[in-house]
Amino acid sequence: MNPNTEKNEENEATDYPRTHILFPTFEETKNGAPFYSDHLPILLSVNETEKPINIISYNILGHISCSGLHYKELGETESEEQQKERYHKMAQGLLRTAQKQSVDAIFLQETPPELMSPALKEVFGDDWEIVETDRTGIITCYNKQRFLCHEVTLDARHRVHTFLVRDKHTNTSVSLNNIWGIFSPVPFDGQEALYQRVLNNSADIAILALRDPLIFT
Repeated sequence: MNPNTEKNEENEATDYPRTHILFPTFEETKNGAPFYSDHLPILLSVNETEKPINIISYNILGHISCSGLHYKELGETESEEQQKERYHKMAQGLLRTAQKQSVDAIFLQETPPELMSPALKEVFGDDWEIVETDRTGIITCYNKQRFLCHEVTLDARHRVHTFLVRDKHTNTSVSLNNIWGIFSPVPFDGQEALYQRVLNNSADIAILALRDPLIFT
């Protein structure tokens, strides 16, 4: 073997180390390991009522064909069938997690609705409401056995999807806010005021899940 080639392969592998125990490495993705997102799902548990409200927030980085991988060769793409299969597997994984963790709502960001919504509706069935947005890449899901929805609003500019619901178990009003944050090194004008408005509403409890901000304050 050419020593220069061997050295390049070693550098290639070390250039993409494992950054988290659940993230794939360069070599794993190159060899086709079955990863479906390189963002981690986050489980939120709000204990402000007699029965906790459990929420998954998950940025699936789903708008590009190499979603789920740290690296792919330039020009490599998925077929339509491969895309559908990948999203179906993501929906199945979300359902397993929701069942295991007694999840009441799921907040998804950076999600193409034409691919993810059909998979979610097929996998989750009639007990869940799946609400997509056309332009923001946000999908919000809630368990209809837990919540009765009274109002839905969307701030498309700031990517805030808000649901005013009634908790059937505790008769508590809850504001569920799925936010795909603006990825920026500096806060945008009015950012703090925006999130304060989201939190200060008529609901007994306001839950805000903010994903993807890169803000240093």
